[in-house]
Amino acid sequence: MNKSVGAVILNYNDFDNTKKCIENLLATSIGKIVVVDNQSSDDSFSSLQHYKSDKVLVVRSDRNGGYAYGNNFGVKHLISEETIEYLLILNPDVMIDENAIFDLVCYLRKHEKVKLVSNLCIDTGCDKTVQAWKLFDFKASLMSMLITTRKLFLPRLVEYTPEQLSQSELIVDTLSGPCLLFEKKAFLEMGMFDESVFLFCEENMTAHRLKKSNYQSALINTSKYYHQHSATIMKTLKSEKKKSIIMNVSRDIFMEKYIQPKGIKKLLYLSFKVLRKLDNIIAFTHYYRVERRQKNEKN
Repeated sequence: MNKSVGAVILNYNDFDNTKKCIENLLATSIGKIVVVDNQSSDDSFSSLQHYKSDKVLVVRSDRNGGYAYGNNFGVKHLISEETIEYLLILNPDVMIDENAIFDLVCYLRKHEKVKLVSNLCIDTGCDKTVQAWKLFDFKASLMSMLITTRKLFLPRLVEYTPEQLSQSELIVDTLSGPCLLFEKKAFLEMGMFDESVFLFCEENMTAHRLKKSNYQSALINTSKYYHQHSATIMKTLKSEKKKSIIMNVSRDIFMEKYIQPKGIKKLLYLSFKVLRKLDNIIAFTHYYRVERRQKNEKN
């Protein structure tokens, strides 16, 4: 059954993790592995050539367009593969076994409306792993814009209860992105990942696209995968300020493209954009003070 799965692994300057992810998948019976080098600035692409085979395709994207662009680039190499019915989208810092993949495929085959699934995530280096959340509407999107509102109000708007998340199977609005299995046909029907953002908000955009197509997502807690929290993204974005800038741009694109506020909601959104500038100044002033103090203490 797992032979009907084609995997896409997106690499950017992360050969060590990507290597482990490929070798992990080679131990399974999945049908195809596409490794996309997203224009790495190191020698990742040449190093990855070692894994080229009938089962593993190593390609280089024509530009670094971010997470969505790179994964779509990989999926396009699986479109013509008639034996591939499901798409496994993996971060390079993920490990998953044969049984976990099998569970996901079985669930999709048994539930016609469900087109996207993921397993329980065992996340290293993180106190709290958020695996699924409710659909972001205007209020949730607005609360996500500022640090204070994000901490105080956003959780009660979008989080599922611990009791819900402890169920063996749960239909959810949005799934976290390190390890996702899509039905290939549905993924293509919804237009694949939205390439208008470089990084962040892809899960929220995918949730809206699936809902528009009247499809569902599910979290399967009976099997698991392992994820090194932020191991890949920290190699890509080492600067907290740069990460925040990209995240703010993505949140704005999501708000304007998917929520499309009008009237008083549009005025509220624009007001929050102004407040966000002050919010970021205060946050980064504090961040750099703490960073300098920690460096001084080490010295």
